[in-house]
Amino acid sequence: MDELLSRYHLLDGRYASDLERLDFVAEGAHYFKELQETHCPLCDQVMGGPHEHSAEASAERVHQSTRAEAGKILGHRVDLAATIEAVTSRKQDRVMQAASAKANISRIEDRLSQSVIPSFTEVAARLDNLVSQRIELERASSERDQIRNLSELKRQIETALGAKEEKGTWEQLPSKALRELCSEIEAILGEWGWKGPGRVDFDQKEYDIVVDGQSRQSHGKGVRAVLYAAFAIGLLRYCKTAGKPHPGMLVIDSPLTSYKKGKSSSNGDGPVDPGIEASFWESLTRLDDGIQVIIVENKEPPQDVAEKVHYQWFAGDAANPGDRVGLIPRYEPQLTSPALTYPDGSP
Repeated sequence: MDELLSRYHLLDGRYASDLERLDFVAEGAHYFKELQETHCPLCDQVMGGPHEHSAEASAERVHQSTRAEAGKILGHRVDLAATIEAVTSRKQDRVMQAASAKANISRIEDRLSQSVIPSFTEVAARLDNLVSQRIELERASSERDQIRNLSELKRQIETALGAKEEKGTWEQLPSKALRELCSEIEAILGEWGWKGPGRVDFDQKEYDIVVDGQSRQSHGKGVRAVLYAAFAIGLLRYCKTAGKPHPGMLVIDSPLTSYKKGKSSSNGDGPVDPGIEASFWESLTRLDDGIQVIIVENKEPPQDVAEKVHYQWFAGDAANPGDRVGLIPRYEPQLTSPALTYPDGSP
């Protein structure tokens, strides 16, 4: 509406300018009648005559035309004034409506800020609280389901274990593999000078070896230790020969300390050939490459055996200067650090 009023006022200005021009034309026609006759400097004819130079229009005709045009413009200007008045009135109505709408908006905003928004905030807080409670309940329900599943799984495992214990049987091992393992143990006992045939079998009920018809557990502590060492080394040699998985390293703790040469005891330890200890040490010098057997023993091996194997004496608390105290060397700070070299001799 502002743009329309601007254009209408501009049009009214044009109408006023046109009326001024018409007044100027009518006034000019009046002054043309007062002009004197003038001769043409070329043909000496009267310029106001009936020839081609006669350009003066009738003053009356000019006045009539200007009055007619002015009347038309005045009519348009009256209509334009009515239109401007109507648009101005409509503009005022719209301004009043806009003011009323702004007042309504202000009242609505006040109501929102004072009543609706606080209630929404309270509802949102309650909703957040309910969502938190729902999450806690779902977590508790999930934990209860997990406890129920784990309890059922525990019951199944206990039932399976109970049935297995009641059954008391193990899966049978392949006979061919057992025979090869027993043959390897028999070869070791032969190397150690075992007195007797040295026939070795494997009892799949006790999961232990039987030597010459007598189980390993029926012997005394010393013989049990020797037979256990034979079993462990035989298993290592069998795995290497048959290409079975094995780390290739074996640690045996005190296989000879509890063994009493040529002496019987009340615990069932029968007499054993005195050369078994020397044969045991000698067999360690003939181990195949790629096999490492570590013997932790309080007895010292013979000098020739100690020279062929890696022999290390741990002197303990009574160690003299230069002796090794234990498995982990004692730290001795030095004023000057010796040059470090790799095993191949490179710095």
